[in-house]
Amino acid sequence: MRNWIAFLAGAIRRFSPVDALFLMLFIVSAGVIFGVYLVDFFRSILGVVWLVFALSWLYVVVRIFFKPRPKP
Repeated sequence: MRNWIAFLAGAIRRFSPVDALFLMLFIVSAGVIFGVYLVDFFRSILGVVWLVFALSWLYVVVRIFFKPRPKP
């Protein structure tokens, strides 16, 4: 478990400001999805919220598990 936490901490340290933006977007959209199921007002945009959530989650996962290629 400690190795897993160390791995994730190392991956997050390599985040650029754009990566941090997508991480925050992921966290906010996850919260909105939770809130959407509690409030009827936002049900009309549920598809858009899920799309933002999925795309930002995918971006974060790719940045954590795949190292960027070195620039020539």
